[in-house]
Amino acid sequence: NCFLIENANGRAVLVGGTPGGDGQPQWNLQMISALVDGGMDVQQAIDMPRWTSWPGTDPITIDNPFELRMESRFDDGVIADLKARGHNIRVMGDWQGGGAAQIIVRNPDTGLLIGGSDSRVEGLASGR
Repeated sequence: NCFLIENANGRAVLVGGTPGGDGQPQWNLQMISALVDGGMDVQQAIDMPRWTSWPGTDPITIDNPFELRMESRFDDGVIADLKARGHNIRVMGDWQGGGAAQIIVRNPDTGLLIGGSDSRVEGLASGR
């Protein structure tokens, strides 16, 4: 899934997306929130630790027990707190949370484009 966000004047200011089945909307929301609510820059938002609520809607895995998959880069205290609250946590490798995001932020006043590319996979943001 991809996303496009406009400002109040209807100008595109943020576009991005990632492959990954049922993880796509979860990861996109995490990155958008990091940019809009958390004040992160593009690369920080893409590279922050990811979580995934699993299984999704895939008929092959839908009957599997629920687990919250979290990259090991999350703070140990966060993982412990979620476990204490009854969540079934599966800790993944540092960069194994899924996705291959690419995001472009556009300054609506200057037109400056700033891109970021997911460190979980090969890729880059290139300018002109």
